[in-house]
Amino acid sequence: TEFKMQLTADGLISLEKRATLKPYKPRPFIERDYLTDEEILANVGGTMFLNVESYPNYFLITFKLHTANKFLQLECGEGRTFNPKFLSWLMHSYKTVGFNSINYDLLLIWLAYRFQDASILKRATEDIIIGNMRDWEVKKTYKFQTFNTPHVDLIEVAPLKGSLKLYGARLHTQSIQEQPFDINQPLSEFEIGELKKFNCKQLDITEELFDFMKERLDLRESMGNEYHENLMSKSDAQIAEVILANEITKLNGKRPAKPNIEPGTAYRYSIPHYIQYQTPELQKLLERVRTAKFIVQTSGKIAIPEELKTTVKINKGSYKLGIGGLHSSEETVAYKSTENISIVDRDVQSYYPRIVTNLKLCPHSMGPAFIEVYEKIISTRLDAKKKKQLTRDKGLKILINGAGGKFSDFWSLMYSPDLTIQMTVTGQLALLLFIELLELSGIEVISANTDGVVMLVKKDKEETLKQVVNFWENNTNFITEETRYSGYYARDCNSYIALIKEQV
Repeated sequence: TEFKMQLTADGLISLEKRATLKPYKPRPFIERDYLTDEEILANVGGTMFLNVESYPNYFLITFKLHTANKFLQLECGEGRTFNPKFLSWLMHSYKTVGFNSINYDLLLIWLAYRFQDASILKRATEDIIIGNMRDWEVKKTYKFQTFNTPHVDLIEVAPLKGSLKLYGARLHTQSIQEQPFDINQPLSEFEIGELKKFNCKQLDITEELFDFMKERLDLRESMGNEYHENLMSKSDAQIAEVILANEITKLNGKRPAKPNIEPGTAYRYSIPHYIQYQTPELQKLLERVRTAKFIVQTSGKIAIPEELKTTVKINKGSYKLGIGGLHSSEETVAYKSTENISIVDRDVQSYYPRIVTNLKLCPHSMGPAFIEVYEKIISTRLDAKKKKQLTRDKGLKILINGAGGKFSDFWSLMYSPDLTIQMTVTGQLALLLFIELLELSGIEVISANTDGVVMLVKKDKEETLKQVVNFWENNTNFITEETRYSGYYARDCNSYIALIKEQV
C-alpha cells in the first residue's frame, strides 16, 4: 500500500491510499565464503566481527572480516576439533567487534579457551542468561580468566535501545531471522549447518551497525586518545562518568567511591527561588511538590509520588509531570502559519547541564570539585564550538549531556538520586513557569516536551514574546533558542512533523 500526503486548505493532512501490487522477487541465496590461512595472516591488525552460539551438544564461534564478506568458524562438540591456541592468537591479532559481547560472547570465548566442552559452555550460558551471573562470578565459578584484547561492544554505543534484530530492522538490513532452534535441545548435523548460516547473518547486521556508527566510534577514539582511556564500548553517560571521575581524582587526591544509599530512603524537593506561580492551579501543584516524598525504590530509581501523578491545566493546554520530563497532552493536531500567526519553537539550550551548574548539584562521592571540573569542560566545549573544532565540540557535548544520566544509575560512582529529583523536577517546574507567563500574556502554547515549548504567536504579540522570554531567561539563568515553523502536525507530543520556515 502506498500513501500520498498533501495539505488541505485548512492546514490538515489528507492521506490518499493507493493499493499497488509489485511482483515478489525472492532474494538470492548468499553462498558464504570462508577465509583461507593466507588471508587470515594477510589481514592481521584488521577488524573481525564475532558472535557465539551455545547448545547442549554444540558450541560455535563465528568471525567475519570487515569489508571482505568472508567468515571463519570455530566449533566445539563431539567429533570436532577446537584449537584454543589459534582462538587466542585470533583474539590478540585482530580488533574484534560484537553486540552485547562483553557480558556474554567474550566470557564464553575465554571459557572455551580453557574448556573445550560444549556441555560446560552451555551450563555457563545458562548461568549468565538465566541466572544473571556477573562476569566475576562466572570466572570464579568456572575457574578461568579473560584476557585484555582490542574489542568494541556496540550495545552501549548504539543510539536508543534494542536488540540486534531491531537495529537491523532500523537499518533496513536484507535479512532478519529469529533463533532457528530451541537452545535447550541438542542439534542434528543438518541443524548445525543451518545454525552456521544464521550466525553469519547475525554478523552481517553487526557489520552494518558498526559502519552506521562510524562517527560515534571515531568520537570515542578521539576522546580516548585525549584522556588516555578506552572509551570504545561505552555509552555517552559512561564516558562522562569515566572522565569526570578521573579529573576529580586529580583534584581531590583520591578516587570517588560509590555511595551507599538504601532503598526506602526518602527525599524532599528543594524549590529554587525563581519558581513562583500566579495561577491557583500551579500554586497548588507547587505546594504538593513541596511536601511530596520522593522514595528510592529497590531498583535504585526514584518513583514519582502518587500526589504528583496528575495533569495540570493551563488555559487550553494539559501537562503531565514525570521523572523523565514534562509532556503536554495534545493529540492529532495540525497548525499552519499565516501572515498574522507564527508558529514559534523555543528550546532551552543545554537544559539539564545548566540546571546542574545553576543549582550547583554535586554528586555525593565527588563534592564541589565536580562543579569545578564540569564548568571547565562546558567552557572548553563552547570554545571548541566557537573555533569550529567539530570533533572536540561533539565529544565534549557527549560528556556534558551524559553526566546527569548517571545521577540515577545505582551502579555509578555518581549515583545521587536526590540530584535526579532536583534536576528533572526543576526542569519541569521552570518550563511550567514559562508556559504560565506566555499564556497570561495572550500567547497560546500548543506543545511542550522536556526542554522546550511550541506556541502560536499573533503578529501584535511579537514584542510581548520578546519581553516574556527575556524575563524568564534573566530570572532562571537559562538561554533559549528560537525556530519558526510553517506547519506543525502532531499525533502527540512525541510524534510530530514540524516544517521549518524558510528565512527571508
